[in-house]
Parts: sequence; C-alpha cells; structure tokens
Amino acid sequence: MTPFDKTNKEIHVNDYIAYGHALGRCAGLRIGKVLAIKEKESRWGQETIKSFSITVIGVDDDWVNYSPYTNSEPKLCSHVGHLLYPNRIIVLDKSNVSEKYIELLESYEK
Repeated sequence: MTPFDKTNKEIHVNDYIAYGHALGRCAGLRIGKVLAIKEKESRWGQETIKSFSITVIGVDDDWVNYSPYTNSEPKLCSHVGHLLYPNRIIVLDKSNVSEKYIELLESYEK
C-alpha cells in the first residue's frame, strides 16, 4: 500500500515534500525529504485501521529573514520527524526546491 499526498500524488522514499509543523503557538511550513515509509496497523474497537509513519528530515528555516535583526541561514534539522497524516503533505517537484535546500537535505547521513 502506498500513501498519497494532499493532491493525490504517491509519496515515495527520497521525495522532496512540504509539510506543516508546530512553531510555538502557530503553524510553520517546512521543506524536507522522505527517508522511510512504514505501514502500520492499529486497532480501533473491532476494526483494524491501516496507516503510515513517514520519516523525514527537514530544513529549519523558521526564523530566516524574519526581521532585519536576524542573521541566520537555513540549516538541517537536528533530528528526523515522523509524519502520520499523508494527506497533510505535498510532494514537490525537485525543480521547485532551492539548490541550497537540496544540498542540505542530501548532506543528511543516517
């Protein structure tokens, strides 16, 4: 079984994606790369529900260019994330991802 994103596009390992994340008391949007996809089964009463856990590494750029007083650059997140809702992900075409972000994401070593 394959997970599908918000636009009904299949999500695969090594895809570049955009996904939401918690940023204090508001939401942030992050660019990342899919590292692994695991199918899960869980019980809900008498039903067995299939779901996914999508492991990603992202680029932390939340406060870059936030104000003229910040002097930060995008950097690789310090740890991987696990996304549970594929329909809250958008698969990006690599041509639409900044070269700097691709360089950061490709530098990740497990």
